Amino acid sequence: MSVIGTPTRRLEGREKVSGATRFTADLELPGLLHVQLVLSHLASAEIKSIDRTAARSVPGVLDVVIAADLPEQEVAGPDQPLAAGRVFYAGQPVAAVIATSEAAAHDGAAAVEVDYEP
Repeated sequence: MSVIGTPTRRLEGREKVSGATRFTADLELPGLLHVQLVLSHLASAEIKSIDRTAARSVPGVLDVVIAADLPEQEVAGPDQPLAAGRVFYAGQPVAAVIATSEAAAHDGAAAVEVDYEP
């Protein structure tokens, strides 16, 4: 008997098509925090300033972290966790918004104002 061309029943199929399957993203753990990165839209630029004031006032936002808030790193340039002083590629993280919900983290990230000089 060949299995090629033979339909197979997926054990989890009914749960998936009915929406009953729980995925990791569906879990809400007590005390769980969410992080949204603020990414550079420029490929190469100097960071003149990062204004976190509006982001910190978004309900649910606990903090907005930038490179200056982190311990000194052994790495430099594009390998830093958060850009310090300069961005080297589009999409490089410049700040991290920590919040009590995914929506608050997203809204907080949208409120961070980064002033670049290309």
